[in-house]
Amino acid sequence: MAETAGRGPEEIGAEDVESAEHSRIAEHYLDAFGGLARDLPVLGGDPSAAGVDDGYPLRQLARHLTLAGRHDDLHTLLTRSHTGPTGEVGNVWYRAHEAAGTTELFLADLDRARRHAESLTDAALAAERPEPAFATEIRYALMAASLRDRGSDGDSGRIQALGALAVRLSDETRPAALREVLAAVPAVPEERIRGLLLTELVGVLPVELWREALAAAHTLTFTYRRAAVLAALAVRLAPEERREAVPELLAAVRRLKKDSECPGVLEKIADGLPAPYLAEVLAAVRAIDGENYREQALKRVVPHLPAELWGEALSIAGTITSGTSRWVLLAELAEHLPPEWRAEALAVAREIADEQDRERALTALAVRLPEPQRQEVLREALALARSITDPCHRAQALGEVVRGGLTAERATDVVREALAILRAAPADRDSDRVVVLRELDNSLPEKQRPLSEEEWPQVAGEVLATIRTLLDEADRAEALGRAAERLPAERRTDVAREALDVARTIAEPAYRASALAKVVACLPAGERPGVVRESLAATRAIGSEMTRAVVLSDLPLSLPPELAGEALAAAHTVDSERYRAALLSALAGRLPAESRGEVLAAVRSLTEESARASALRGCAEHLPVELLPEVVSEARALTDERGRAEVLVEVVGRLPEEQRRDVVPEVLPYGFDSYEERGRVAAYLSPGQVADAVAAIAPLDEWDRDEALRALATYLPVELLNEALVSWPPGDVDNVLSLLGRAQDAYGRRSLPCMVSVVRRHLALANRDDCQRLVRTAHDTDDNLLEVMAAVDDVHRWWP
Repeated sequence: MAETAGRGPEEIGAEDVESAEHSRIAEHYLDAFGGLARDLPVLGGDPSAAGVDDGYPLRQLARHLTLAGRHDDLHTLLTRSHTGPTGEVGNVWYRAHEAAGTTELFLADLDRARRHAESLTDAALAAERPEPAFATEIRYALMAASLRDRGSDGDSGRIQALGALAVRLSDETRPAALREVLAAVPAVPEERIRGLLLTELVGVLPVELWREALAAAHTLTFTYRRAAVLAALAVRLAPEERREAVPELLAAVRRLKKDSECPGVLEKIADGLPAPYLAEVLAAVRAIDGENYREQALKRVVPHLPAELWGEALSIAGTITSGTSRWVLLAELAEHLPPEWRAEALAVAREIADEQDRERALTALAVRLPEPQRQEVLREALALARSITDPCHRAQALGEVVRGGLTAERATDVVREALAILRAAPADRDSDRVVVLRELDNSLPEKQRPLSEEEWPQVAGEVLATIRTLLDEADRAEALGRAAERLPAERRTDVAREALDVARTIAEPAYRASALAKVVACLPAGERPGVVRESLAATRAIGSEMTRAVVLSDLPLSLPPELAGEALAAAHTVDSERYRAALLSALAGRLPAESRGEVLAAVRSLTEESARASALRGCAEHLPVELLPEVVSEARALTDERGRAEVLVEVVGRLPEEQRRDVVPEVLPYGFDSYEERGRVAAYLSPGQVADAVAAIAPLDEWDRDEALRALATYLPVELLNEALVSWPPGDVDNVLSLLGRAQDAYGRRSLPCMVSVVRRHLALANRDDCQRLVRTAHDTDDNLLEVMAAVDDVHRWWP
């Protein structure tokens, strides 16, 4: 050192100095700055000290350390901190460059150190060893980004990054790191970010930190955010830990300003708790002011209750004053009701004032009762039903009691009774009679039918008699058609023909055409074409084109070949191309396969491009594969790019592979109703097409570009992930992370070389906000993660 210290920089050879000489030169200046071991106190106190020898150390110190092989010392030089007299923390070497106006040289030093770390990472990857130097690369990228563009996330970005890294630490290291992150959360100014951070952190917090999490939750002023954190915390705690937390959690629930937030949180708290603590949860349920939310909370808590607390639960049910709400609540409670509390539940039901609500509550509870108690309660419900004054409501209630499980011999008698009431109901109640009749005629789904398929024929005559009292011909024809579907074959045809005769009497063409079409399925096969022709003829008399198109769309699900031409001819009577397009789309699935080419010809005749695009889109799924190339040709003739893409997306999955390769890239860039539709197209990309797809997306406006890239990142075939990562546009960090996650799930460590290469490319151009999101790609060892966490903290201290 003495041999070189007295000479000026110009006397020291730049390239031919041996490694030891480089080391001596570097050590000379480091000693002058106070020594690395002491964090360069001289330079920290006086950044201008680096200007010695006309600023030579600013220009050459990093180079000398590199040529001397002292890479760790170069890292130390670049990352030392100094705390100023007012408490501000700065990077010592950066401040020296800043004082001299040579910050570009600091960036060059960073790049020199980054390149060395990069070479270590690459060597480790090639040898399939752990690659700790990648964390150092990330540190240098964060430092460079902080000087280039600090972004706008501020401290919230720092805490989000720290949280994302801390949750991946080992079980031994994670608690301390998460405690620090959790302590920093209340300082995040944006409540939305604070709430999201807390919800995410709570899911991985060590249970001993629940008090700190609860205190942080109290900093949230929006109750729905606080409720989300409380619910996440309750789920995180095991029952034994939740016991200790119950008083404070419930106190937090009581401080929620909106009753609507309470049910979900109380459900999470209740799960797995022993009885004494659940009693406190029920007390919190009772304290909810709004009946609707008290009812919801009780529904959510009761599945977790032991038998001894059901008395309190039923007492709370009794505070629900709305009869409708109470019977609905009791019906749900009945699924969990312990046998010893059935009498009390029935007592709560009997307090309901409205007869039909009371009947419904008793019927719902009866379903869960053993025989003969069930029949006793149903007799009580039956008496209530018979006491209802309104005839339609009375008939409806009788049907409800039957569905509650009356014995077969009683059920048929009660259904007959209900049908007789409907027949005697006033004529002006037809609309109500139609509703109740649907509940009694066995046309509902099987579990909701009053009678079994074997029992129903016993009342079929009364059903038909009741239907025949309906004044409205359209209602009568539809009800007769429904009844015909459930009659034995020997009676079905007669009733279907009766429905047909009624339909023919309907004066209004639209209702007549629709009624005729609905009857067709019940008629003998030989009679159907004639009735379809009648329906088609009736549609021609419909004045409203929209109504005509709607009625034609309701034609039978399968038309015989001889009627295809007539159906298409009827479609051509609709002058509005918009309505005709919708009609052709509906007909395409109803015509026989050999006639569907005629639908495509009809679509070609549409002169309005938007109508033609709509019809092509609607018909595409019904056309045979051999016609799809024609659909593609028609689509490509559309001038509207979005309309063209929307047609092509409907056919792309059915095209032969060689045609699909041509279609996919031209479809992906354009917007559809949802990004999932773009994803369907992305799933058909072939090797070599990803870069073209990304390039095609690039010129779109920001919204469409983001949607298209998100679809591509989510649905791209796994075997093309590396190809996508290599060609992905810089700046799209969220989707890069999505792609990297998918690649890591699919390939494990085999994805690392590609991942490292991609992350480097994006880090080089990212601002600090994006860098902090990319840091979560640091590899899962504590040393790596802690190094990156320290780097995140450092850059925010040095460059706030």
